[in-house]
Formats: sequence, C-alpha cells, structure tokens
Amino acid sequence: MGSINALRALAAAAVVLLLWGCGGGGGGGTTATVIADTATAYWNDEAIGRWAFVQTDNRPGAASGRVNLVTVGTKTTIDGKSVVEFNQSSSLVDGAEGVELRYFDGRAIYDFGAFDPSTGTPIGDSFVELPAPLLDGVPTTVLDQTGPFGDVDFDGRPDTLRLVIVTTLGAEASRVVPAGTFSNVVRARTVFTATITFSSLGTSVSANSTLTSWYAPGVGPIRREYVDPNGDLAFEELSGVSLAAVKAGIVPGFAALDALGAADSNPAGIPSIATDGSNVLVVSRSAGASSPSVAGAILAADGSTVWSGTVFAGGPETYLQLRTAAAFDGAAYQVFWARPSDGALVAQRVAPGGGLLGPAAGTDVVPGSSSVSLIDAASNGSGLLVAWQRYDGTRSAHVIEAAMVDRTGTVVSPIVDLDAVSGTGAEGLSVAWSGGRFLIARTSGGQVSYRSADGATGALLDSGWQPLPAGGTDNLGARVAAHPDGFAVGWLSRTSMQTQLLGRRIGADGSVLDAADFAIDPVYRDRTSFALASGTQEVVAAWTHDGYYPDTAQRAAASRAALASGVPAFGAVQSTWYTQPNPESWRLQYAAATAPAGWLAIAMLQNHDAAPDRVVATFVHPPAVR
Repeated sequence: MGSINALRALAAAAVVLLLWGCGGGGGGGTTATVIADTATAYWNDEAIGRWAFVQTDNRPGAASGRVNLVTVGTKTTIDGKSVVEFNQSSSLVDGAEGVELRYFDGRAIYDFGAFDPSTGTPIGDSFVELPAPLLDGVPTTVLDQTGPFGDVDFDGRPDTLRLVIVTTLGAEASRVVPAGTFSNVVRARTVFTATITFSSLGTSVSANSTLTSWYAPGVGPIRREYVDPNGDLAFEELSGVSLAAVKAGIVPGFAALDALGAADSNPAGIPSIATDGSNVLVVSRSAGASSPSVAGAILAADGSTVWSGTVFAGGPETYLQLRTAAAFDGAAYQVFWARPSDGALVAQRVAPGGGLLGPAAGTDVVPGSSSVSLIDAASNGSGLLVAWQRYDGTRSAHVIEAAMVDRTGTVVSPIVDLDAVSGTGAEGLSVAWSGGRFLIARTSGGQVSYRSADGATGALLDSGWQPLPAGGTDNLGARVAAHPDGFAVGWLSRTSMQTQLLGRRIGADGSVLDAADFAIDPVYRDRTSFALASGTQEVVAAWTHDGYYPDTAQRAAASRAALASGVPAFGAVQSTWYTQPNPESWRLQYAAATAPAGWLAIAMLQNHDAAPDRVVATFVHPPAVR
C-alpha cells in the first residue's frame, strides 16, 4: 500500500522538476447511485491481520516482483482520532518501507496524513480516502489546500502550492487477483493535482498523479494502481491474506524462531516442521556461546504463536549438531536431536498446545555415538519410525539406522541397520508412512534409493537399498511423502550447479510405478534445498534459492499437486518470499514443509551474513472465492 503522504510529496516535487506540466483533476459522471451508506464493510484493522501484495512496476529503472507485506501496527488516539498504523514492507510509490496512517470514523475511511512521534501532534491535513455515502460516479473533492511553497523562482518571495485531491467511486461486481476472486468491489480513483503559482510572473504550472484502489468487503484494499506525473504505471495486487474471516493465497512474513544464531561463528540449525492437522510445530537448533539448545514454536493457521520455548536445554558442545527432526505421534509432537556433548540421539515430547512432556534434556533414544549427521521421522498415528545416519568408528564408515519409538519416546523395536551391505554415507535422508508401511529414501553418491519397513513394527521388508532408476547422474536431496498410490519420492537433479526437481511414485508393495521421471519443477534453478510434504488435499514441493536476488519473488518458491491417484501434476510455481530485499547477501536455506488440512506451511532458515539468524515461515491457503 503506497503512502498517500508520499504521493503528495511526489506530486509536488514533480511540479518543481517538470516545471511545465499539465493541468487536471476531478471529472466523472453525475449519477448518484448509492453503493453503500457507509464504508464499514471495507475497513479492516485486525491486530493479527496480514495482507501480501505482489508489485509490478513499469517505471524506468524500477524492479518488479517486490512483495509488499502489510501488517497492523500501533493504534493511537491522535487529535481525537483512533489512528491505525498499517506497516508496509515495500511502498508502491518508491519500494521503501513505510507506515500508512488511517482511521475509520464509523462512516468514512480517512488518510490521516502524518504526525510528529516526539510530540504526537498532527502534521498536515487528513482527508477522506473512501467517502460516505459511497456514491457511484460522483467526483468528490476531499482536499483543497493552498500554502507557501518556498522560493522556486528565486525572486525573494514565497511561491504558492495548491494541492487538490478528487475521488470518484465506482462499483464492480467482482475482481480477480492472485489471492482469489472477490465480489461487491468498490473502486476509488483519486487524482492528485499539484499547482505552483510563481510570485514573480503570476503564472502557474500543474502536474497530476493518480491512485486507483479496489476494496473488497471484509478485506480492505485488494489492488492499487499508481500513475506518476510522467504517466508511468506501477500496481500491486493482493497475493495473500490472513484475517479472521478469510485466509487465502500466499501469506508470508511469520518469524517462527527469531535471533537463533549469535553470529556466523555460532550457526543456527536446520529447521524441521510437523503438524497435528490444525497447527504446525517448527523447531531448530539455537546457537549459544557455549551451550546450544533447540528452540520451537507452535503456529496457528493465521500465523499467531500458540506456544514457543526451549525444546532441549543447552549443554557443552563437543560435536556440532545442526539437524533436528519432528513428527506428530497422534497425541503429541516428538522432536529428535543429537546431543552435542556426546552425540546421543535424544527425544522430547511437546504437547499440541505447547509445553514439554519430558525432561529438559530429553530422553535418550540411542546412547552417545559421536556424530549423527542426518535425522528424520514419520508417524503411523500411534508411534514413530526414526531414522538417522551416524559415523561408526569401528567400521570407519557412515551407517544409517532406524528404530520404532512409542508415544513416550521409548524405543520399542530393535535398532536396525539399513545399510546392511555398503555403509555408504548419504547426504539426504527422508521417511514417510503410507498404506501400512514406511518408506525411507536417501541420496548417496548421486543415486536415489529406498527401503521399505513394516508400518507397525519397523521391520525391514527388503534385503537392501533399492536403486530408483532416476534420471540424471548427480541427484541429491531425496524427499518422500505419502501418496494415494503409496509414496511420492522427489529429488534435486543437478547439472552445472543448477537443479531441476523430478519424482517417481513407489507403490504400497515397494515397486516403482512410473517408467519415467515426472517433473515437479523442470526449470533448472539455483536451489539450496528442497522439501516435499503431503496433507489431506495436496502434495507440496518447496525450495529455497541460493545467493542474493534483488527480485524477491525468486527467493523461495513452492509448487502444488492434488493428492490423487496417478502421476502428480504439479502446478505453476508460486512465490513464497515475504518481504523486500535485504542489503546484505544472506541466504534462505533448508526448506521444510508440511500440509495441514486445507493449507500449507513452509519454514526456512534466514541465514544472515552478520546479524542473528532466524527461522521464517510462509503459509499458503487456497485462493478465496467470496
């Protein structure tokens, strides 16, 4: 949402720079059809509200693809008005962060202008943004202000600036934007005319700028177009919204675990994510000076924090253990981590509403083993199969092992050695449950392979790793998710440091169902990580991009396929990034995804160059039809 105050300043500055502009302002029909008596339906200032807009900027030198995240800030009584701060991450006018001050008086919506935060006194005049009654096609002059404007012609006398703002409303039956289709939309076309009168000559020059806004009932603005004094267009469209009455599209901007890493020398961990079907738990290692711990947060579908706290207490660090794993066992979340002092694999249980159900240090699953590099877990609804890779000093090799864990975090089956023959180290490890069995997928030496295990006992159902005839010679990052036909396995296929995303289905009997790879995202891109998850309605693939991208829409992305029998048909790539470019060249890494009922949650590490790291989350809801 572009600040109206910035528009005022820009219009006035344009007059000075252009000197010879064109006059204008006002206009429109005279039919006084009443759209609504008041603007009540088009005002929303929910404290937890989030609106995300994708911006397209056609002005010379401007960068399109910015994402403007709008959130509600402080509500303050100023000059007798209950003024609300709408914080924006990327102004439509100039791409900078800013605050839009607005208020609703019970009938009309006002732009407040600005105020001096040190004194709390207003600066400039407020004017009606959406006048009431809402009349179709009737121009309304909402501001006509004249005052001194410096000495532009250098004759020693002040010149005069007159600013006239005229708004004309219109009704639209519906409007389609990336977040969905909205009905009963009101369009407000506001023309700003700035006129300078020079004292020396007594002549005047004018310039116009226009802001057109579309408002949807219960939501507020869903689209804005700005035409600057040069006639160049920039616009933004609602791409995601999270309100009490509507959640739709991509709703970014949730900081799940803030300030995890003290500095680059103490890196934060690799996040993992799980769902109980309603909320999501995000966990990650939190770096400390000498005693790292694991922090967690439970987030609701609107991004609000249900609970946050320490999942594993810190202790002396001998081995760097960046990875965690999380799954919901049907009664509670279970989180797994390798204790950094001795490498023991430990488990912690977290209640669905938050709070630890075990000792602060966790419960030992596997005694100290010096180096656990990979962990993953999947639930059958009453227990978990946990798989991990560790370095076995007696064999001088990495081995992958697994065991069943019950709802108390206790191992209830023999620990099985999944490597059995080779003991080859893997760089990717993933576990899923579907149709009464578990599937464990890995990538090692560029090869994708898998093993099957009984869905109740965890006993292995094959004699060794089964190679997946995957395309490409350099595959990594294998992930597996439940699918109606059994399992969907996806991986990164790399060529010249860029990757495409491919997949195959594995049947409930462990057989490969597809004769050729299907495309999750066939475009070669610079990816740092890949996640695959399934919910009650769809399968989601999510990934993060390497390096610094001025175009925020490229930072992280997702693609979705309906959860249905047959080859998954992943749709168009959707951006999931959440704010404007950061001046430092940090990276988003290690995507983790889960799919509760009807929506998706994606977590990733915001890995800063110098500032504290944090884990951020993006929620994706189905597009609205309202």
